Amino acid sequence: MLFQEHVTTGASEMIKWHSTFVSAAALLLATPALAAGSLTLNDGKAWKHAETGLSIPVSVDGFQRLEGKDLGNSQSDVMLQYDDPKTLTRATLYLFRAGSNDVSIWADRAESSMFGAESSYGKYDRNGRLWSRLSPWGNAKDSAIRIVYPVAGDRAKSTGLLIARHGNWLIKIRMTSGTLSASSMEARLASFMTALAIKSAKSGATSAYAISECNDKLDGAPAQQISRGNTEAVLGPALVNATVPGAVLAAPGSKDGETSTFCRDASSAANYGVYRPNGRKDHYLMAIGDGGVTMVVGPDFGANFAKLKPQFSVTVLTTDRAIGLLPFETMPPPNQAFATLSNPQAVFMVSRLPGKEKEVQIFAPGK
Repeated sequence: MLFQEHVTTGASEMIKWHSTFVSAAALLLATPALAAGSLTLNDGKAWKHAETGLSIPVSVDGFQRLEGKDLGNSQSDVMLQYDDPKTLTRATLYLFRAGSNDVSIWADRAESSMFGAESSYGKYDRNGRLWSRLSPWGNAKDSAIRIVYPVAGDRAKSTGLLIARHGNWLIKIRMTSGTLSASSMEARLASFMTALAIKSAKSGATSAYAISECNDKLDGAPAQQISRGNTEAVLGPALVNATVPGAVLAAPGSKDGETSTFCRDASSAANYGVYRPNGRKDHYLMAIGDGGVTMVVGPDFGANFAKLKPQFSVTVLTTDRAIGLLPFETMPPPNQAFATLSNPQAVFMVSRLPGKEKEVQIFAPGK
């Protein structure tokens, strides 16, 4: 059992100090995907998302709602399933908060995960792939991505997805049909999105793009992790990274106002994609799975802020929290960074839930 001591640093901010490093595995195992529960749905009534206020209808473009699940207990990752028996088409709507809001990254990951279901539906026609952009709202021109594949099989004729950003949230629609052609699937995805009748977010979204391979590959020897007993290099940066807004996503060296276009690094694997902003090699994002979990690896903002010796931070952002792991002396290659999840040690955790962003936990090294 961890010893906890509460230290109040302000009326709305609470920092919890823990006497020992804890395993981030325990924190990650508490993420939504492993704690799914049913949403409370009222027959004949729309379901309202508590955090965003979005109202999701019972009937959408000829589809009828079947069930809904909260993939956790915070509504930071929810799904609603719909069925159209006339066309033998099933649609699943996901509303979630991702570690990165880049629609292009998550479309790339969602497409990758689609192939995991290929054995169930039938062989996808790669040559018949349809990729396009849509403008779901007036202030979000070409900001959504739609991908459709024809399917050769007895169980499905087409499968596809549509993903769009709405403020700090992502909306993903997955659809598979036993009768619709690929072109009809394209139209049905768009009409489903339109029928949701979601109003424009206050902030717009940048244009989406097709992810391409990076021109080169991240390489380098395995990095040395900072000693847990090096409190100066661990605790000070952890406190800065946990309390300065946006610190964990900071990309030191970026120009003010620069928009990042990510490329996919060749070190990507089946269960994660590695993405580099503007082709840079000192900073990368790892999108784990396709549900929003993101690992951010780059120069440690907290160490730079405190004018300490340069080091590299590793932060995992789930749909409801940010977890800082023990930093490295140099940048770890992606396979090493991913391997830390098998035996991780957290140095801080911050809630990403609205109204709770100032609830910070610092995990101090034991003696």
